[in-house]
Amino acid sequence: DERQHLAQARLAELRDRARRVHGVVEKRVGQTESVRDRIGRRRGMDEHNRAAFFAVTSTIDSDYERHRVLSAVISRDRPSDPALLQSALSQATSLGSDYEAATFLLEVLKQNGVEGAARDPFFKVAGGLGSGYERGRVLQEVVRKSDASVDTLRAVLQTSKGMSGYELSQLLQS
Repeated sequence: DERQHLAQARLAELRDRARRVHGVVEKRVGQTESVRDRIGRRRGMDEHNRAAFFAVTSTIDSDYERHRVLSAVISRDRPSDPALLQSALSQATSLGSDYEAATFLLEVLKQNGVEGAARDPFFKVAGGLGSGYERGRVLQEVVRKSDASVDTLRAVLQTSKGMSGYELSQLLQS
């Protein structure tokens, strides 16, 4: 009887803990969405405010958190303001995590593409990826885009310098 009572008490404790964790997750998701909404309203920010915004963003120590902010800046519904996109890509060069930088580049590629003024800063970030796997992951997605221009494909080849083995093989077969 006592063991059953202890087991029931432990189960109730675990249920309470799960509810609290679930509440924290819901709260954080809500905060993330509201931050994205607030940043989204600032897409038309002028050059001075944009510089100040990214200066503050650069003080975020966590690559994960900085990636989240940069992702919130780029538009999910339509192409982002070119100046804002270039600033976000410039900020992405300071991401120390190849995974976070590559994931951000894939988001940029999906939402905005890499043609035009975004091409150079995009490939600067991609070229800075030390991980052959992450660089290959990004470059393969660029090559898969049916609207990739000759200049963009040339940039892919230039950015593939330093890659070898499996990752380079996969890229060249894309």
